[in-house]
Amino acid sequence: MMTGLQSRLNEKRGSRQPDLSGERFIVSRFSPGPDLYEIIVQRAAKYDIRPSISYKEVAQETLLDLVGLGQGITITSSSRAAVSIPDLVFLPMNDPADIMSFIGIWAMESDNPALRRLLSMARTMSDIGAT
Repeated sequence: MMTGLQSRLNEKRGSRQPDLSGERFIVSRFSPGPDLYEIIVQRAAKYDIRPSISYKEVAQETLLDLVGLGQGITITSSSRAAVSIPDLVFLPMNDPADIMSFIGIWAMESDNPALRRLLSMARTMSDIGAT
């Protein structure tokens, strides 16, 4: 999850959904925004929270700028934590139910060298995580 520097959530590293009541979520109208919208609604329902969620007509990267401007918080992948973005704080979610998997589909007849390297790296990382 990404918050702005001034968010009250920054004091609570690893927030769980109940800590998010009263927060305004912003999601992109473009992919993966609609999926994130559904995830936020489903997780909030578990805690009887009706979240405030606004769609923005922007790409995911621009959405992060809006978070930095204080327009709300958003859900993002943990890979964004490795990149320092001014005015933003990455807060990991601690509840295992909040961890989402990624799925990729690849046509075996595709011989894209960059994709082969990516798949090789994913296999290696998967093997490391399994031990």
